[in-house]
Amino acid sequence: MGQFLLQYKGLEATTVSHASLIVGTLPVLLALASAVSLKEKLNASEYGLIVLSAAGAVFIATAKKTVAGPQPTMRGDLLVFLSMFAAMLMILLNKRLMEEYGACR
Repeated sequence: MGQFLLQYKGLEATTVSHASLIVGTLPVLLALASAVSLKEKLNASEYGLIVLSAAGAVFIATAKKTVAGPQPTMRGDLLVFLSMFAAMLMILLNKRLMEEYGACR
């Protein structure tokens, strides 16, 4: 539940486009974290795609815009990112439970 509170507070302080980009980093975070912490194997092309995905998000997020209206803030972006990090931790910590008990029991 705290994950969603962080996300909603972050959405108050950033733009929808920035929040969408950050939410899109969850699969990248999850792939890297599972490779490191759960010793799951990724091949070179998968690592390359992860790097390209992350680089694209960084380029879009840091692009200078001169559009009127609400502007993103580092605080808002960080809060949304922290909520995605919490979601990633929840998934990784519950992976063992899902394997042990399954979804159909």
